Amino acid sequence: MSGHESRLMAKVAELEEAVRQLYALLRNEAWTCPPELGLTPAERNMLSALVARPMCTVDFLSAVGSPKGIHSEATEKATLVRIVRIRKKLRPHHLVVRTTRGIGYYLEPESRTRLQNWGKETT
Repeated sequence: MSGHESRLMAKVAELEEAVRQLYALLRNEAWTCPPELGLTPAERNMLSALVARPMCTVDFLSAVGSPKGIHSEATEKATLVRIVRIRKKLRPHHLVVRTTRGIGYYLEPESRTRLQNWGKETT
């Protein structure tokens, strides 16, 4: 491998790490999704984004819910299906995801606070 190829490979590795770090921020990896909610990895990523932000667009949720942020019409439809599944799984815990038509999705303030503090309660 030439010196030029080595530098390119190093730059690619550096950029891949930067992308990984950005996805960690987008997915709110500082917050841990409660396992008792029974969410899939994509659903956990989407719920983490909803916990971290007051409003999330379908495009944004598609990016955090799909591998490597690939977005297409198919991933948008998958995102809408995942939102339905997340709502169904949150309902028994009295946690609510709301829709603002034409804008996006958000957690009700009480639901967001409860999720942010999940597991921190003392008994």
